[in-house]
Amino acid sequence: MNEIIKGMAVIKMYAWEQHFSQLISDVRKKEMSKIRGSTLLRALNISISIISDKVIIFTIFIVYVLTGEHLSAEKVFVTMAIFNTIRLTMTFFFPYMIGYAAEIYVSCKRVQKFLLLDEIHLKGIQYKESDLDVKKNSNGFNIALIDAQITNRCNDGNSIFVDNVSAKWDIDSDIITLQNISCSLQTGELLAVVGPVGSGKSSFLMSLMNEIEVTTGAVQVEGTIAYAPQESWAFNATILQNILFGKPYELQKFRQIMSVCAMDRDLKQFPFGEKTLVGERGVSLSGGQKARLTLARALYSDADIYLLDDPLSAVDSDVAKHIFEKCITGYLKSKAVVLVTHQIQFIQKATKILVLKEGRPLAYGSYKGLCESEVKSENKFKSDEIISEELMASQELFPRKRTGSSVSAESDDNTRECEQKLVDESKATGTIKGRVYWDYVTAGAGPVLLTLTIVSTLAYQGLFHYTDIWLTDWTNAEDSRNRSEEYTQTDNIVIYSVLMSATFITMIIRSVTFFMMCVIASVNLHNRIFFRLMRAPIAFFENNPIGRILNRFTKDMGIVDEQMPLCLYDLISIAAQLIGFLVVVAFVNWYLIFPALVLIILILLIRWIYIKTARDLKRFENMARSPIYNHMSTTLSGLATIRAFGTQNMFMNQYYRYQNDHTSTYFMCFNSSRAL
Repeated sequence: MNEIIKGMAVIKMYAWEQHFSQLISDVRKKEMSKIRGSTLLRALNISISIISDKVIIFTIFIVYVLTGEHLSAEKVFVTMAIFNTIRLTMTFFFPYMIGYAAEIYVSCKRVQKFLLLDEIHLKGIQYKESDLDVKKNSNGFNIALIDAQITNRCNDGNSIFVDNVSAKWDIDSDIITLQNISCSLQTGELLAVVGPVGSGKSSFLMSLMNEIEVTTGAVQVEGTIAYAPQESWAFNATILQNILFGKPYELQKFRQIMSVCAMDRDLKQFPFGEKTLVGERGVSLSGGQKARLTLARALYSDADIYLLDDPLSAVDSDVAKHIFEKCITGYLKSKAVVLVTHQIQFIQKATKILVLKEGRPLAYGSYKGLCESEVKSENKFKSDEIISEELMASQELFPRKRTGSSVSAESDDNTRECEQKLVDESKATGTIKGRVYWDYVTAGAGPVLLTLTIVSTLAYQGLFHYTDIWLTDWTNAEDSRNRSEEYTQTDNIVIYSVLMSATFITMIIRSVTFFMMCVIASVNLHNRIFFRLMRAPIAFFENNPIGRILNRFTKDMGIVDEQMPLCLYDLISIAAQLIGFLVVVAFVNWYLIFPALVLIILILLIRWIYIKTARDLKRFENMARSPIYNHMSTTLSGLATIRAFGTQNMFMNQYYRYQNDHTSTYFMCFNSSRAL
């Protein structure tokens, strides 16, 4: 769901809704098969827990009578009272304890598996099997080392030292992402990394940040790192907060960075300048604006080493030239810069060039040296041909139009103002309308299933109470008959057995039909929600955070799948038992119905007072959960950036604040329900 929501624009552009709907449907079917099995077992357990005391008492009385003993009222009602006392503990709480213990065990194992995963080492990167003197890789492919010979020392003044490095994303996989790469970079130098799409340029930057598993070779990075990813990342805050990224605000420095990143003109066009909200995933900004915001964040960190992953691809040629001259070769001239780019026209000014192809180094050295030398492979060809081929591979069919910086001054101010605002999550007020419950019932039950559930519920409740009434008549008859007369118990035993069998069968039918109705309702409601989500306009996804949407498909659907059936079943059972007890009481002693009605009115009054608070507390608890999902999604999307800038504590503290808000509301909601 997270990937689908993030890529909804692409899905709609290519009309892939049906394909991804089928993927979600397949996953949902697997989930519902497990839920359906657990639901049937839960229905069986509840049925047994409710009817178990009746079955046990029936067995005891039948055996007692068949042995020739007299069944008196004293023995019957004392026995029933004892079993009713232990029934709830042995048939309800004990099975639930076993179920919850199994869930806790599975959850603990999953958490343990996650906590035992290998952790990233943020400092001192040294890897095994380093061979510092190798100049040729294992495939016999010679690497051009022109004007940039690599020494066998890691402390020769280099900011970055990479020697014969091989890496892959999955340590258990046979696919090697990077193979035998060597290079070095000192302060004040610019290393341009070029190559066709999929050649491993971004993975090379990941290896410098220790985000990819390095299998062989040595990597040493001296100094702080600033990283500008290829896919621009922004969190839901103002432009200023995205650029500062936890750093103190310096006006002169901020304005200078805006100028070299060609963003000063954009700030003047935003309705609130640098205080404009970028929105969820930077939806208020164009692609070029997000790329320059990411670059400005890197510049403001004032790091020693800058890793720039293709920052020029999202802007037009004029802005790209401005950024390269004013920012990369101007503002960062005293820094060590690694620039991944497809803009080959700029690499002549690079100190060193690293050409990659299929994860292997094709050439390495200065531009002049590469043009003058030949790179040896299976077929010899000139180094300038490598660059020309790369230029042709990265050339676009149509010229890129400038976006973001050239927004017309006559743009609709109201539209721009709306784009920078997020729609607040609404909270319903007042009681829940009966239409909501009816929609839930109709979503899961057709006429046949609904009728069968109602009839089995009424039949079970009638048989449940009539069994006690008939048992009372039997004991009264036993007490009043003459002991000296011969008396057969066969008829009584048969009638009692039939009543108990009918009660058990109707109980099973009621439980199974009700829970199957709830399962069908869960499937249909999920399909309806997802159907409407896939057909929602893009503006919906731009104005609603991912966490808010995920909250509906995770916790809220989990409540509908698991908690809602139990709550409704308890409600129906308690209501049916209450009505049944009133009927029995009225049948035995009609005047006892008046104190019973007084108690019912008192309970309804207490419920009316409680429900107003509990309902709003539950709504607040649900609302407090959405920021947690949203923050986790944002953090995972920009994890490489967060680690590179060393701002893990800032995001962890923000998560703790969201978690505390949710925990406090949940604690209050739980305590209020336990109090009554």
